[in-house]
Amino acid sequence: MRAWIDFAAIPEEVGPLSGGERRFLMLAASLAEDVPVVLGDLVSGLDRENLDLVLAAIAHAGGSHQHSDIRFNEDGSMSLGKGYLDSLHPWPRTLRAV
Repeated sequence: MRAWIDFAAIPEEVGPLSGGERRFLMLAASLAEDVPVVLGDLVSGLDRENLDLVLAAIAHAGGSHQHSDIRFNEDGSMSLGKGYLDSLHPWPRTLRAV
C-alpha cells in the first residue's frame, strides 16, 4: 500500500480539525505545494512536538542535510571538510526509527 497526500487540497479540507492540526497541515501544504501561509501565525499555536517536526521539515526542505562542508583556507583557497554537514535541525528521534 502506498500513501499519498493531496497537499493542494489541504486548505479546503482542514475546517473541522483542531487548531494545532490545521496549523500543522497548512505548514506541510506550504512546503509541498507553495500554499501561501503566514508562518508567524501558524507556528505560534503549535505544541512542542509539532514545532520540532516543523523545524526539521524546514531544515530538510532547505537542503541543510546536503550542504557541503566547504572551508576557506588562510591563502584564500577552498577545501572540502568532512563532506556533507549534518542537518541544521535533525528529525526527532521518534521518527528516525520509522
